[in-house]
Amino acid sequence: MVSYLNDVVMINQPTSAYYADSGTVVGGDGNGNIDVDVIYLGNHVKVTLPSTNVVELKNSKGDISDQAKATYIDAIQGGAKEGWTKYGILPSLTIAQSILECYWGTNDLVNQANNIFSIKKGYDWTGETVTVNADEFINGQWVKEMSEFRKYPTLKDSILDHSKFLTSTRYKAVVNESNYKKVTKAIYDAGYATDPLYTQKLMALIEQYDLTRFDPVHVKPPNPPTAFPNDPSPLGNPQSVITPTPTPIKTITPSPASTTPTPKKPMLKGDIVNVDKVKEVVQEAIQSAPARSFTDVSFDNWSSKAVELAAKIGFVSGYQDGSFHADQSVTRAEFVTMLVKALGISSKGSDNFADAQGSWAAAAISTLKSNGIINGYDDGTFKPNNQISRAEIVAILVKVMNLSPATGNSKFNDTKGSWAEEAINQLANAGIIGGKENGKFDPNSNSSRAEAVTMVLRVLNVNLGLDFNV
Repeated sequence: MVSYLNDVVMINQPTSAYYADSGTVVGGDGNGNIDVDVIYLGNHVKVTLPSTNVVELKNSKGDISDQAKATYIDAIQGGAKEGWTKYGILPSLTIAQSILECYWGTNDLVNQANNIFSIKKGYDWTGETVTVNADEFINGQWVKEMSEFRKYPTLKDSILDHSKFLTSTRYKAVVNESNYKKVTKAIYDAGYATDPLYTQKLMALIEQYDLTRFDPVHVKPPNPPTAFPNDPSPLGNPQSVITPTPTPIKTITPSPASTTPTPKKPMLKGDIVNVDKVKEVVQEAIQSAPARSFTDVSFDNWSSKAVELAAKIGFVSGYQDGSFHADQSVTRAEFVTMLVKALGISSKGSDNFADAQGSWAAAAISTLKSNGIINGYDDGTFKPNNQISRAEIVAILVKVMNLSPATGNSKFNDTKGSWAEEAINQLANAGIIGGKENGKFDPNSNSSRAEAVTMVLRVLNVNLGLDFNV
């Protein structure tokens, strides 16, 4: 019998339209009846029912009962099996992932929306949604942020939507794999989770609860579709690269850069960037990640497409109030983090600048330093919170590419004699940068966030053979 306040319970025999699948014990009359707080139509409702109608799901200490675990597995195993026959996703993997994602069905999204895997709405979703104050990993820390998530009629619908998501090309090694040891490694290798122990955790759950009993034996599933371009990524790794600290300054809207092809196409340096991997990740994000718009970037703003693309690819994110501050100056730390995330650059050492050790962007700064892309100042500092100029950004970008020497006169009438003149001309020839008004580049002015995003996207564009048109 459930008898403790704050126990989370699963309701077995609901007899009222107000009853949900689960709720939290908030009281009782001492005669075998308990008061349970449930969520109905987005509101908290207190209902009274016999204690015999509930199963303890999670007690006030956070423990899950064995009975509740068995009940949860039984409730979702049918959907997991159907995920195999329809999409080729191994049932034991699905069940183990679901346990990790929603802790045996106890999180709010399961209670409110039957959303086991915390899948966000996405721009193409036409079904019902719920808005939840969810945990988001932003600037190196967990914060609460209001987000809109898909609402499913049943738990099975949630499972099938997740199985469908895993049929995208990114997870091709997962589809139709019937060996649980191989599939748990494959899904981690594909980048589903960043936890280095993710594979071991999945295998431990599969083995402890004998989840392979739901897997088919010597049955080959039908070949599922190879890609579902409009499925969003599941919640779990939404890292922002922006720290809202600089003071906005007045900027001049730059004119679009020339996209005229050059005789020799620039290439990202292979010892710094895995071009094939970056292209795969970028294309997958464009196909499957949900679109994101910002409250302060109107559709007719010159940078609107670039900002939306960058957010979709995942190397920038906006502020918690839904804004982006496109005209605000970008800091050195912010730009470095954008570049590392966009190009997937890996660290070659742990050395860092003296003043970057405690920075939220310390890892990204160290990564570029270890690759010889940034050098800092003569005093051994990097000044991560300083604003970065357009010339400084150009000087960083040329170090990640193999570019032909610039020939002829300066491309802009204000860069002759600039310390970054050669780099500016090289990127102009490559179609990565454009000038401002009256043939100027304005090398020493601070770069705006929109300008920085656009330059990074153009680096991706010319090197990966994409068609961003930004």
